[in-house]
Amino acid sequence: MRGSKPTPIVLSDRQQSILNQILKRHSSSQQQVQRVKMILTMASGLNNQQTASRCLFNRSLALL
Repeated sequence: MRGSKPTPIVLSDRQQSILNQILKRHSSSQQQVQRVKMILTMASGLNNQQTASRCLFNRSLALL
């Protein structure tokens, strides 16, 4: 059985800029970087399975 379609994530330019800054900082934790990558990937319109594949983590994490 397929799950429901994920809620679209819409980021403002400012939000996207802040997330990109977190990615570039050397002081960002790996957990922060992983979450930011997940948010940016999902905001690009991919579903949970595609996001998990692209970000190299389990699909259940993308559901959170």
